[in-house]
Amino acid sequence: MPEGGIISFDSALLIHIGIQWFNVILLTAVLARILYKPAKKFMDDRAAGIRDHMASAHRANDEARELKAEYEKKLTGIGREREEILSRVERQAALKSEQLVRETKEKAEAMIRQAEETAALELKRGRERLRLETVELASMIAGKFVQASLDEELQKRLADQAFKDYADA
Repeated sequence: MPEGGIISFDSALLIHIGIQWFNVILLTAVLARILYKPAKKFMDDRAAGIRDHMASAHRANDEARELKAEYEKKLTGIGREREEILSRVERQAALKSEQLVRETKEKAEAMIRQAEETAALELKRGRERLRLETVELASMIAGKFVQASLDEELQKRLADQAFKDYADA
């Protein structure tokens, strides 16, 4: 080693550096030859896996979008269907209400007719009783007129008496 120098560049150092470089180049060549195919296969498999994973993610995303669109369409359809059902129920309720009102009116009219018929029958019976009582009263008056003399004042009194008896009865 020369004086005051750290490294001396002599032939031994250069041979030693040359051997080191040769070993590195040889090791690199051997390792490249041995490990290149497995490393390339590993990297290709890894890249294919990533591509497959990305494609799968894209397909899943597309399917999710399609499902979302389908559900939104179904929700819209359900909303329309709900509106249709509500309007149908409202129409049915209105028809049922009209039918109930009509039936109630018919029942009320039947009751009124029956009441009118009953009243007419009672009126007819009352008139018949009145006619019979009038005939009876007339017979009674006629009998009293015949019994008493045909005095006019007496006839008047008898008629008043018969009307009074009739009113009391």
